[in-house]
Amino acid sequence: DPLLVAPRYLLATIACERDEDDDAIRLLRNVLYLDPTHLPALLELSGLLRDGGQMESARKYEQSAVEYLRTLPVDEPIHCYNGTTAGVLLESLERAANHGTA
Repeated sequence: DPLLVAPRYLLATIACERDEDDDAIRLLRNVLYLDPTHLPALLELSGLLRDGGQMESARKYEQSAVEYLRTLPVDEPIHCYNGTTAGVLLESLERAANHGTA
C-alpha cells in the first residue's frame, strides 16, 4: 500500500540527511518489507550498507534492484530518477557492478 510506504520512505530520507544511518537502514528495510520492489529504497539501502562496510548485504539489495529493472520494459521511465529509463538505469547498475563500484 503506497500510503504506508511513502511516509516510511520519507522518514528514511530524513534520517539519511541527518546521518542517522541505523535509523535509515531500519526504515528502508521496513519500506522493502511493504514493497520489495521499491527501487529508491533498494538503492539507498545498498549505498548505506556499502558505506558501513557490509558489502555482501549491499550486493544483495543491488541485485534485487537489477532483477526488478529486468522485469520492466527498457524504455519505461523511472519517475523517481527524473524519467531515466529502466534500460539506462539497469545498464548503469550492471556497469558499476562489473567495475566493483556499485
